Amino acid sequence: MTRSLDGIRTVSTLISADHLRVHASCCGLLDEMAGYAWDERKAEKGDDSPVKVDDHSVDALRYALHTTQAAWLRLLEPVPVF
Repeated sequence: MTRSLDGIRTVSTLISADHLRVHASCCGLLDEMAGYAWDERKAEKGDDSPVKVDDHSVDALRYALHTTQAAWLRLLEPVPVF
């Protein structure tokens, strides 16, 4: 599960830093991202686990970004600190 969480953090960080944008034509991915949720029962026990339902596109994005991070990370501009 650590790899999954690392990949989720990668995607989350890129989106929050405005380094990743998803085109409106990627309807399936956008629908899945909106529905991505954490398992509340597991969270109460201290286990951060996403609910695994209709998440194939999100998983593909996560895998692609996280496994190729060494190739693109150095190309990003630093995020300004205010």
